[in-house]
Amino acid sequence: MARLRFTKDQHVRKGTDFRRVFDGRCVGRTKFLTVFGARNPEGKLRIGLSVSKKNGNAIRRNRIKRLLREAFRLSRPKLPPGLDLVLVPVLNPEGASRPSLEDFQACLLQGA
Repeated sequence: MARLRFTKDQHVRKGTDFRRVFDGRCVGRTKFLTVFGARNPEGKLRIGLSVSKKNGNAIRRNRIKRLLREAFRLSRPKLPPGLDLVLVPVLNPEGASRPSLEDFQACLLQGA
């Protein structure tokens, strides 16, 4: 069985890496998620998260980040290798349903 751990080398951490992904302008938009992608020079699949304060207070933002990391962890075997992905959740208007793990997972696979 494949190991599904989420390790440090699977994170986009540096500002220069985020800038490279955003400047690449390769974007996939779905109902709950915007996925920016760029080739990774190291050949590894990595993600970065960009969850702004517009998504809510710290508790809500941290929950969104946990769901996005888990969606990536579970979807990693189905995603193409050698990409840096930056995931940006789409703002939902007040009263709209909150996205679940399955929603984020489906959007990640669809957007990548």
